[in-house]
Amino acid sequence: MWKPRWARPSQPDRKTVAERLSRALPPLLLKAEQLAKSFNPGTHGRRRAGSGEVFWQFRQYEQDDPVDKIDWRQSAKRDQVFIRQKEHETSESVWFWTDTGPDMTYASSAARHSKGDLACILTLASALLLSRAGEQFALLGQGRKPATGPVAFERFSSGLLEQSQNSLQSCVSQTNLPPRARIVLISDFLATADHLEDIITILSGQGISGTLLHLADPAEVSLPFSGRVRFEGYDHTGPDTHCTIGHVQSVRDEYMALFESHRTRIAALARQSGWDYLFHQTDEPEGRILANLYLYLQKGR
Repeated sequence: MWKPRWARPSQPDRKTVAERLSRALPPLLLKAEQLAKSFNPGTHGRRRAGSGEVFWQFRQYEQDDPVDKIDWRQSAKRDQVFIRQKEHETSESVWFWTDTGPDMTYASSAARHSKGDLACILTLASALLLSRAGEQFALLGQGRKPATGPVAFERFSSGLLEQSQNSLQSCVSQTNLPPRARIVLISDFLATADHLEDIITILSGQGISGTLLHLADPAEVSLPFSGRVRFEGYDHTGPDTHCTIGHVQSVRDEYMALFESHRTRIAALARQSGWDYLFHQTDEPEGRILANLYLYLQKGR
């Protein structure tokens, strides 16, 4: 019996996925750096702090803060080092959750990357662009404050390994999000829409805005297979599952309608809460979706 690429003997667990990600991270970082360098925000770039912006407050110096932000006169009056913080710098922070679970390892022959690898590339490239603009960013569930700069990005990238072993619900519950925070959730969203709706409802009720970046492999969208096919997947609540279909082409239209219905439901959940929704197939170039994501992130600045 022929088995397509997405029909594997077994799907990896989260520990195995984290180990794979640790090996894949260096080339993914390189790809993210190349993608970020090729991107020019142009007139849609995020506004940066300048000499004319309004003073907000003094606060204690933290390890990730640039040395040139230190206010030496204020620090000399006290026993601790302080930086001068402007109003712009206290407005918003961007928090990421990147799904690298077992479902995200799939890549058909038409895909440029697996869903998980692309999610990591877009997350890292977005963080690089935010860092370039002096904006603060962080990962959900890491217990670290949002920060910016090279040191913050290094911690951010290594934190993806730790986040890969935790669910979205766990990461959200472990994070004390500040007011006006913005969240980016990157996933194939194959889990039930009801589960996602509960999380979005809680976050939006706290005044948190966000963006859902929905990734899908082209084979998951169009079901291009034919003949007798055995599909194997991963059940988040139990063992691996499988389904054998004698004539796949006979169910293609019904399957595509169900997929589109699910995608429409995810988009509706975002709209109902005032969040943004983006959809991207893994056979498409990454530049356009990064540009759209970055444009959403600078909204309201």
